[in-house]
Amino acid sequence: FDIEVKMRKEKIDVNEFIDSKSGIGDSDIMKALEDIDYDITSVDIETANPDELDSDEFKEIIAAQIRQYKSFEHVIRLGDYYPLAAPTSYLYSAYCYATSDASELLLTVIEQQGCPEGSTKRLKIRVARSGVTYRDQLSGMTVSGDALRAGLKIALTGREHCAHLYHFVSTEA
Repeated sequence: FDIEVKMRKEKIDVNEFIDSKSGIGDSDIMKALEDIDYDITSVDIETANPDELDSDEFKEIIAAQIRQYKSFEHVIRLGDYYPLAAPTSYLYSAYCYATSDASELLLTVIEQQGCPEGSTKRLKIRVARSGVTYRDQLSGMTVSGDALRAGLKIALTGREHCAHLYHFVSTEA
């Protein structure tokens, strides 16, 4: 059961939305980005069979997405925001949230229309701590803070609005 999901909601111009807010908060950013689907699994509500939307498998997909979000919600709510690549300058956007001690990093890369398939980008996560090992909680990949600082290589898919998510947690106690 592998459906590509795109939750269709009212389209929001993120830059316009953010500019319209005098004091932007994390919840405002999340509201503005609700129509972007993360590359876990997604369902096109407009074309999906209603029986699929009510299925136990679909409900488990949504429950898994909620559990995943809750695992890093504190990093978004309480962490510091670091823009890495603006969508107005590149065919993708990238940003990172980090806890104050940089023990957790949440990296998001969102591909825009026209992003070339198969290209790679190197994103430097300068807030990562040197000499520390991080483990991505979503893929299990381990990487050093020094490697993150030098630049994490991201392979782009070429799919519009495809998002790549990495939740790095320090393995240091």
